[in-house]
Amino acid sequence: MIFSGAIFLCVISNIRGVVAYDFTYINSMMRPVIIILFFPSIRANLKVVLIDLKDSLMILVSIIVTILYFAAFGMYLYQGTFEGYTTFDTLGDGYYNLLMTITTTNFPDVMLFAYNVSWVNSLFFIVYLLFGWFFLINVLLGIIFDNYKNRIQQRTMKSIENRIVYIMKFYEEYDEEDKGYLTIR
Repeated sequence: MIFSGAIFLCVISNIRGVVAYDFTYINSMMRPVIIILFFPSIRANLKVVLIDLKDSLMILVSIIVTILYFAAFGMYLYQGTFEGYTTFDTLGDGYYNLLMTITTTNFPDVMLFAYNVSWVNSLFFIVYLLFGWFFLINVLLGIIFDNYKNRIQQRTMKSIENRIVYIMKFYEEYDEEDKGYLTIR
């Protein structure tokens, strides 16, 4: 029912796009939904990812709060400076820039304006990276790896239990001694 509704919505979006000579926005947004609905293996993997996300929710909240705290502190620390106007203009801008910094995609770019004024300004970013990247992100990766290891261990134990059940079933079915077919000399 949901799958046919998603396909119907995409068909209507495509017709609207052809008639109006416009890009089909709904169709592009529905592609992941259709793929998730169409492939059961992707649904199963998404379920596992969501379960792992639930297990690591506290560390994710800690990372979000840490970035928010450092963004607010950066706004206070660099207000009225060029770094404040470029990186910490609003709390949202500071949060976004520090989020990109913790993933190390633009680490030096965020810090360079403050570093050009004085090398002491880089201490803020060094403390932020030491705490955020070297501690919180590594704890998050450790939790994710531990959950993955436990999931693989559970899958292996279930496979062993199923194998034992099948062997016992096969043994009981073809055991001649229990059925009285075995003759003793």
